[in-house]
Amino acid sequence: MEVFDAIIIGSGHNGLICGSYLARMGMKVLVVERNNRIGGGLLTEQATLPGFHHNLHANFMMGLELTPYYTDLDLAGLGLELIFPDVQHGIAFPDGTALCIHRDPAKTAASIARFSRKDGDRYREIYEKFTLGTRKFITSSMFNCPLPPAEIAARLNGDLGEEVKSYNQMTMYESVERNFEEAHVRTLFKLWFHILALENDPGTGSFFPRVHSRMDRFALVKGGSVNLAKVLAERFKSFGGEIVQGDHVSEITHKNGKVTGIRLEDGHSIEARQAVVSTVDPPQTLRMVGDDGFGSRLSEKVRNFKPSPHAICTIHLALNEPPQYSAATFEPDINRAFNTLFGVADERQLEENFEATTRGEFPPVPMGNGACNTLFDPSYAPPGKHTAFWWPFVPYDLKDGGPNAWDAKRGEFTDRLLEVWRSYAPNLDKKNVLGTFLFTPRDTERSCINMIRGSHHVGAYSLDQIGYNRPTPELSHYRTPVEGVYLAGSGNHVGGSINGAAGYNAANVIADDLGLKKWWTPVPEPILA
Repeated sequence: MEVFDAIIIGSGHNGLICGSYLARMGMKVLVVERNNRIGGGLLTEQATLPGFHHNLHANFMMGLELTPYYTDLDLAGLGLELIFPDVQHGIAFPDGTALCIHRDPAKTAASIARFSRKDGDRYREIYEKFTLGTRKFITSSMFNCPLPPAEIAARLNGDLGEEVKSYNQMTMYESVERNFEEAHVRTLFKLWFHILALENDPGTGSFFPRVHSRMDRFALVKGGSVNLAKVLAERFKSFGGEIVQGDHVSEITHKNGKVTGIRLEDGHSIEARQAVVSTVDPPQTLRMVGDDGFGSRLSEKVRNFKPSPHAICTIHLALNEPPQYSAATFEPDINRAFNTLFGVADERQLEENFEATTRGEFPPVPMGNGACNTLFDPSYAPPGKHTAFWWPFVPYDLKDGGPNAWDAKRGEFTDRLLEVWRSYAPNLDKKNVLGTFLFTPRDTERSCINMIRGSHHVGAYSLDQIGYNRPTPELSHYRTPVEGVYLAGSGNHVGGSINGAAGYNAANVIADDLGLKKWWTPVPEPILA
């Protein structure tokens, strides 16, 4: 039987990050991947036509260069290149107006001030308080084990700390309404928060400072998001780590409350001397461990881990020229925006669309965000050509036909989405659009089985599933009741997106439990003075 010190289930960014930290400490580490590719949500394919590269899952790297693993693993030294567009975000409205968020806060304030001078001034205040003032605290909060709410509150000191705490009981909408008064501005931020998979539940207003701490740090991976996976894998292997692909783990084996290894779907077993680390979703991890490992009460909690109530689908385009938005007449910078939002007129329409999605209906007016990556990195397409995509919100379980209807209606939905997009960017006509590809919620979970029901952030962001409660208070510190079994996926703090916090935090916990000397300097615990 093969024997390793640690076995990691899943080769997404969290698994590769965790594995790299463990391997450099001298542990013999194996990463097991069910797919015949590495990377999880870091997936780039020529989905429309040869030579046109599309990021099928992750596209926007939010604050990646602020993470400890970016420096510890020297990703830049391995050739990872991040591109930071000057116009970070933009929203086009059906009334022909638009506004943009720049890396330069003065330009952002000026764009917002065209709708409301008061809101423009308020943005400058938010930028100083949250984007700059809380960035270090937020980073420390992300890259440490989550704290109970009372302990977090005790670490938030001074006037700024009191202001941060004041958001803790708010809904996401209330946090926006507290700060902005003009309808267009509110619509931008409410839609933007939804794009990060936040639900409008009590407590989700606490994300307001965190989101703003990284709003100006969106980056594109040069050559495709998959290049981040390649660099992480290269670093992991340089420390002696091993990766196997095309092997599905069916069971995490344990005896007398202690992990012993894994069993693959083909019946093959691999022994783990010290740790098995699961980066898949909590319910799937429970199925591999079994109720006897977690106990009946905790098992029931884990089985009730909720996916997001809405999903996204993606329409990818191969183009002769980039989208040209009609709203550029009002705000020319909308054509240079990286993260481009459209599809919603006002706050009420935003709510109506989510209500329809909750009912399982294809939204009457699809809304979401996307990008034209070739504006910033021409290597995504052949010379002189372009790629673009749009992520509208949709239900996973369609009222008419269930989730399997996505396959049957792929062509119909492609046409409907392209029609809506063309209403904002009229140049997306037959002469310009060379090819299309629709990546549906069913495709999402087929590609990454931890994204249950197309839940691209691996579980809903509701009050009972964020921070110390993710996935449950008992499992929030990455340990499980089975000694040596750890969680290190997006079902734990900090959640989805390519932040790597769960992989990094789990590595710290494992090193502590095993009494191993850390070769890295851990991120200091969060304190806002």
